[in-house]
Formats: sequence, structure tokens, C-alpha cells
Amino acid sequence: MDISPATIRNDMKQLEEMGLVYQPYNSAGRLPTTRGIRMYVDYLIEVAPQRYLGTPLISEESALEFHDDRLYDLVSDLANATHDLAFCSSPEAGIYCIAGLSHFLKKHSETLGEQVFGILDTIENRTLFTRTVSNLAQPGRITVCIGEENILPELESCALMVADITLA
Repeated sequence: MDISPATIRNDMKQLEEMGLVYQPYNSAGRLPTTRGIRMYVDYLIEVAPQRYLGTPLISEESALEFHDDRLYDLVSDLANATHDLAFCSSPEAGIYCIAGLSHFLKKHSETLGEQVFGILDTIENRTLFTRTVSNLAQPGRITVCIGEENILPELESCALMVADITLA
């Protein structure tokens, strides 16, 4: 890329004026604001292929054999792929799985400190968390709540992605 440092500085200044990035202190680089992250996520969702939404994850033949161990394996695979926390809930089947707690703690315990425990308490509150996630789920769409957009105040330091998927 043939871009001068002055061009980069001017572009960063414009992004800062638009409220998309901020500089926490003079010698620091720029970090995205919640508004900047929201704009980026909205762009990704708009251009992301929709082929996975509404597509069954397992065939009808295997649906009869499906049980919570296999569901946990799917959630565990997602946690390992993202190196973060993953969960699923199927209230009708009485299933609630959380995986990736070690990923979450390794990634966030130092930066979030004591907030980590509030986040985990919220996620472990099966009834409240499942109800909240169910209210966010929209068929055929990925719902993303970033920072203060989260309904639960304990999750304001997190981004929550919710997708209503079909298992059979």
C-alpha cells in the first residue's frame, strides 16, 4: 500500500471526530468505540453469507439420536474455534450448555478483574440468561449486542451474539 503517514493520521482524526475510534491517552494508538464496533459488526452481518442461518445442523435421520452430549460437543467446538465462551439453550428439551470457560478466563480475567465473576454469575443463572437470549433471538438473523446495548448490565463489558438455529 502506498499511503503516507499524514494520510493515516488524517483518516484516524476523521474516525475520531465521527466517534468511531478514540485515543485513551496521548502516546496510545486508537481503539474502536462501541459505536465503531457496532458499525463494523453491522457491515459484517450485512455482507456475511446467510447460508448457515436457518440451515439444519443435523440431518433428520440423526435427529432421533440427538442428545445433550452431542449438543455439548457442538458448543465445545464453537468455543474452541473462537477461543472464547460459547453456550446453547433448548428450553423445550431442558438443555443448557456452556463451554469455553477456561478460554474466557484466560482472555479476560486480567483486563476485567472482578467483573468476570458478575459475567459468569449472569451466564450461570440459567433461567434469566435463557429468557434474555430467547428474547433476542430472531429467526434467520444474527443479533449482536455490544457493550451497553446488552439488556443485562453485568454483560456491558461483553459482546453477545445470538442466533436461532435449527437442529433438526
